[in-house]
Amino acid sequence: MNKYLTDFEIPQEELTLREGTALSNIDGRLWGEVGANVAAYLSDEAMVRARIGVEARYLIALSEYGIVRKLKNSEKDLLLNIHQKLDKTQYQNLRKVEANVRHDVMVMIQIMKNLLKKENILEDVIENWIHWGLTSFDVDDTAKACLIQNMIRKVYLPEAGRLLTNLADLAEKTKNTVIPAKTHLQPAVPTTLGKEVALFGMRLCEQLEFIKNTKLRGKLTGAVGTLAAHKAVFPNIDWIKFSKNFIESLGLEANLYTTQIEQKENVEDLKKETAELKDKYLRLYADFENYKRLSAKNKVELIKYSNEELVRELLSVIDHLELALQHSSNNEASLALAEGVQMTLKELKTTLEKFGLITIEALGKPFDPFFHHAISQVESEESDEDTVVSEFRKGYMLKDKVLRASLVGVSKKPIQETEIKEEA
Repeated sequence: MNKYLTDFEIPQEELTLREGTALSNIDGRLWGEVGANVAAYLSDEAMVRARIGVEARYLIALSEYGIVRKLKNSEKDLLLNIHQKLDKTQYQNLRKVEANVRHDVMVMIQIMKNLLKKENILEDVIENWIHWGLTSFDVDDTAKACLIQNMIRKVYLPEAGRLLTNLADLAEKTKNTVIPAKTHLQPAVPTTLGKEVALFGMRLCEQLEFIKNTKLRGKLTGAVGTLAAHKAVFPNIDWIKFSKNFIESLGLEANLYTTQIEQKENVEDLKKETAELKDKYLRLYADFENYKRLSAKNKVELIKYSNEELVRELLSVIDHLELALQHSSNNEASLALAEGVQMTLKELKTTLEKFGLITIEALGKPFDPFFHHAISQVESEESDEDTVVSEFRKGYMLKDKVLRASLVGVSKKPIQETEIKEEA
């Protein structure tokens, strides 16, 4: 038996549809930021509205071809706007109807009829001609294409346009900002931040142009793509022309070669382009974040090692002072001079240590190529192999950065007499 209970779920009696219970962030805490814009076009309620809109325009097209009686202007206006009558109350009623009908398009037809009956017109049309000769996919595929195309034009492209404007402004402001560049992961000649931003903007423009010019397809070709039911009842109508004109009147490209469904190849192309564009945007975002981090790091290092060149130059002064002490004689005059040199050396080192100068400890330490530069090897039985046994020039660090490695001699294992005989 578990020591601790793990019944972390929300109790059923407390469950309601709200921000915290949404299954995705886009329907929950990101609703106001992103979700509302998407739901306006891709939600189920939006889909029902679009289906009603397509069916209403189909009735108008049937009337224009003389299949349905001539419609009054007021009736056309009502049909063109009937989808707007579907409010949240009507949508909730739709779910009640669906519990009995169990078919989303048939439920939509029933709701559409109810909406029109409330207006007390078109009673002679709505019973027999709504959805006449159509398959569900004639309505569904066309409605989805309309919604996606509208979202691209009304939401996606305007947002992308604002991004492009911001990039253009940034490119202009930073056109003279020189930054390091690389080729094959190696340092190369410098570039400018403005040029790199503009380069991404141009790539973005090319893909947005493709997305803008991609026209989605709709279909009105019947159950198997032959318009057979239409032709059987009204053989004298050019149904191919009717289908083409109707789909194009919705702002879509007519696909006349289908089965029951529209293949949605243009939708897949659109998804691919938007995914690639998103990937480029994320890469740009990552590049900017890396550039910000690198700039911040360089700024810190610039401050941290601002005295590097000066300290580096003063190392030779320290070397000369230490060399002078090593070669001073033991007469009274030399000792007095050596004492002055010693005081000067000590004062110089103390001052430089305040700015981060650190002497690298070398003698007796294991050889470390990061801190030591070996210029000789010395056979030694007293020291472990690869131990620093002599120091020819001291090494120094500036804070945590090696300023100059120590020049050292390193011990090695003596060659035994037996080994010499074997080689001979």
